[in-house]
Amino acid sequence: MFTAFGLLFVAIGVALVIRGYSARAQAACSLRWLSVEGLVLSSAVEGKEFQEDDSLRTVRRFRPAVTYSFRAGGVARQGTEIAIGMSNLYGEQHVAELRAGRYPVGAKVRVYYDPASGASVLEPGNQASANTIIGIGLGFAVTGIAVLLLGLRLSHVGA
Repeated sequence: MFTAFGLLFVAIGVALVIRGYSARAQAACSLRWLSVEGLVLSSAVEGKEFQEDDSLRTVRRFRPAVTYSFRAGGVARQGTEIAIGMSNLYGEQHVAELRAGRYPVGAKVRVYYDPASGASVLEPGNQASANTIIGIGLGFAVTGIAVLLLGLRLSHVGA
């Protein structure tokens, strides 16, 4: 049983680390994307409830929700990504409000976009989310290795 849980945690950890490094590479590439002037259409904070796995309690997380418009290659487009990586979730509403507050409705913003994929961001090169993913992945992997070692130790004691 320890082996299965340990391997599962290690696998999840490795997958998250790979995803994090991929997001870091994409964030670095975004520094070379084309940029144009855009306009913030909406700026708010969205709340979402999550069920905690280890209890029946629900927790509420908040994320800045910004929509902006821009023209690329003569085509009108809209974007919602502030930075590359996971959607930034905050435990406190005021922190998400501070992030969204950087982009008030009607503000002119610099939009960075990739003509090949159509992806766009307001904060190119921002690796904070990617680093968070890597940290969570390393936590899962280390926990998995600890569970595996515990299982090995218990199997030797019981033998």
